[in-house]
Amino acid sequence: VDEVAYKHSIWDDRDKEYRMLAHAARILAQKTGLLSLVTTSTGDLYYAGVCNVMQQHEENIPEAFTQNLLVRLDEVNFWEEILKKFYVTDEDILFILGQEDFRDPMFDNWASVFGEFESPNQRGIIGVIGPKHIHYPVVVPQIRFFSQLIGELIRDQKS
Repeated sequence: VDEVAYKHSIWDDRDKEYRMLAHAARILAQKTGLLSLVTTSTGDLYYAGVCNVMQQHEENIPEAFTQNLLVRLDEVNFWEEILKKFYVTDEDILFILGQEDFRDPMFDNWASVFGEFESPNQRGIIGVIGPKHIHYPVVVPQIRFFSQLIGELIRDQKS
């Protein structure tokens, strides 16, 4: 994980939380080649890398799935439910696999990895969505790093 470069890239936006979160989503999408998503308990939702999902068509992913995912990206409530899953786990990384976790058969061949961040005022998650064969050993450390970094920057900003 190129941690120094990541930190520098979002450091300038640390005093404007919405810009920092949107920028973090963009960088994570670029680095992983997946769809990245950030959502907060205050109902903010940022995502990047939609084109990465479109390119997954080479792997025979149905077009209906992509359309369904794009619809889901506008449903803040759907992602807030995923955020709530962190309330019942002690893990710092949450893996969401297939239709059981997503509560949607369209997601059967897909997976998500999310990390949590929190400040005194709010909580949030940052993560990626992609095929079940995500390269977890590369992706998980990036998500862990980003979630910790965002948490630190938000807490510093509030203090």
